[in-house]
Amino acid sequence: DDNAFSLIYSSEYKGSNLVLFKNLIFIRLTNYIYAIDLKTHKTVWRHSMGDSNSEGDIAVSKNGVLYTPGRMDNKNATGQNSGIFAFNLQ
Repeated sequence: DDNAFSLIYSSEYKGSNLVLFKNLIFIRLTNYIYAIDLKTHKTVWRHSMGDSNSEGDIAVSKNGVLYTPGRMDNKNATGQNSGIFAFNLQ
């Protein structure tokens, strides 16, 4: 039945990788990671990923650490900026 579900929230942030942790949805866009509160639908945190100009998947460990690819000062063997950022969500 097409009427079984209804939209309860829509966001200005467009991305394909969302992670749910407690009462927050995390989304990674090109230059920022955002945390959106599920109850208020407001952005409660954002972190700049520098000028990496690359999107990447995000994941949260069972210990509450959010991981995402990020820009580091050093370049890898292919000349690309590489690295991993980790944020403690506890």
